[in-house]
Amino acid sequence: MKDKRVIFYDKIKQLDDVEYLTYYLKYQLAPVIMGCKPSITLSLGKKEGKKFSKIKILKVINGLGLKGIILRETSTAHIVLAYCKCSIENILASPKEREVLEQLGYPLHSAYAALAYLRKRYEYCHCPPELGTFLGFPVEDVKDYMCGTKKKCLLCGYWQVYNNLCEAEKIFKAYDKAKETMLTSLLDELIKIS
Repeated sequence: MKDKRVIFYDKIKQLDDVEYLTYYLKYQLAPVIMGCKPSITLSLGKKEGKKFSKIKILKVINGLGLKGIILRETSTAHIVLAYCKCSIENILASPKEREVLEQLGYPLHSAYAALAYLRKRYEYCHCPPELGTFLGFPVEDVKDYMCGTKKKCLLCGYWQVYNNLCEAEKIFKAYDKAKETMLTSLLDELIKIS
């Protein structure tokens, strides 16, 4: 039997650009949509012969109840951060995360200002290590990654884990469960409309 993801991608290939993008993003952003992750970065461009404008991408993300920002554009793709605004505000209010971001010059008075600064850092650094803070990675792991720690990487999954392996495994499972739940729901919906 085919893997559910293969069936899902086969089905959405048949859809028009906006429907394809909507289903694709619902699946990829499931941990954010379901509230277990503050944000996700994606590279969106030519997917199955479909090319998406940044306006279309951001409109679909907004339609999912999230916000989006284009971190970088290339000739073939848009690097997008899709996020829950209130989750980003919570990160900016957390003393440990604030400390990391303040050291790098981030304005912390609003999610918009901080993410605009992240976009500048992204252009300059291509993928600044503090991005992990916005993605909800534990601040201890972000700090270790930023300073090039000599600690052994305990697990590499959604991020490189240097501390608290058990907690990281629980979080990884929660992200995977959110994607699996969303995938099942989307497949049911696609089967009903086909």
